[in-house]
Amino acid sequence: MIKLENVSFRYPKSEQKALDNITLELEKGSFHFLCGASGAGKTTLFKMLYLELLPTTGKLNIINNQADNISRKQISELRRHMGIVFQDFRLLNKLTVWENVALPLSILGELSAQQKQAVNDILDWVGLKHKINEHPNKLSGGEKQRVAIARAVVNRPKLLIADEPTGNVDIEMGKRIMHLLCELNKHGTTVLVATHDQELINSFNYPRLKIDDGKLSINNV
Repeated sequence: MIKLENVSFRYPKSEQKALDNITLELEKGSFHFLCGASGAGKTTLFKMLYLELLPTTGKLNIINNQADNISRKQISELRRHMGIVFQDFRLLNKLTVWENVALPLSILGELSAQQKQAVNDILDWVGLKHKINEHPNKLSGGEKQRVAIARAVVNRPKLLIADEPTGNVDIEMGKRIMHLLCELNKHGTTVLVATHDQELINSFNYPRLKIDDGKLSINNV
């Protein structure tokens, strides 16, 4: 599903590598936590996994696509099989909550009745069914977080990468979101969750990846 071989990345004009010689393979259907201090390289790795950044050196393969010779069209098509939860949400303010969540399903055309029901169901799950006609600029940070999560999972992606998905919600909603991600994983979605929440990590028996100064270590629980 994800394979990095001796991957390094250096930002232009930077003397230090943001990622330093990382080798990693995440199998289809696996679930991993990603942890590390701010500035350790988590965000750079996430950007690489959804192909916003490409390795400076090394090889990267995402869902059977080799990153060093992939076209923009292929990247766009590949992202249709990915769910991404950004820390800054990246919601579209011109669209309603319902339309934002439906976006991954509507790219290919008009939604079926089943797809519309899937949007309603996931918004109900994250507690936002009463907000479907609101626009994101009218929502709190926690509500935006839940919309972003609903959008990322509505099409049952092959790969879900989530950056601090419970960072702006209360404890109960955080647990609810994690159980949603676990359920997706049980149905075959490969999941990678970045979080600083050690209590959350300890509550689930999944392997932990840790980045420290651009270097990666793995702790299999």
